[in-house]
Amino acid sequence: MDGLSSLYNKVKEFASGHKMVNEFYFARNEQELRNKEFDYRTIVLMPTEGNISRDLNSPIYTIDFALIVLDKAIYGDDANAVNVIEENIFVIGQLQDYLIKEDYNVDFENIDIMTMNDENYTVSSAIADFSVQLARKPYVMDTNN
Repeated sequence: MDGLSSLYNKVKEFASGHKMVNEFYFARNEQELRNKEFDYRTIVLMPTEGNISRDLNSPIYTIDFALIVLDKAIYGDDANAVNVIEENIFVIGQLQDYLIKEDYNVDFENIDIMTMNDENYTVSSAIADFSVQLARKPYVMDTNN
């Protein structure tokens, strides 16, 4: 584990190799998601906040992300809608296991389930926030003036 680029590549690698996922999308902000056409099932990774710490002489960055898994179900088919919700949560669980195996300490708690009706489909999303701690250099660096 060596930085934000590495985490991005790991999530992208997971999504690209997963048989239940058709698309990976890195969103810079929520506005980008509004007019985007998705190739369902899609995994969206969006950074939301960052912190810098030197507590206990342990320099780290903590970066918060929103992870969104989107898929669609046939409108009015309750069994299909339930299956899509279950599969979205399953994919998040597998991503958590994958990232832990790659030495990232991540925990996807409080997954929000949301649905929105389209003309022929119900779009279902599972949204989870998670944080990642990334190591910084252990000494105080000069500023770049």
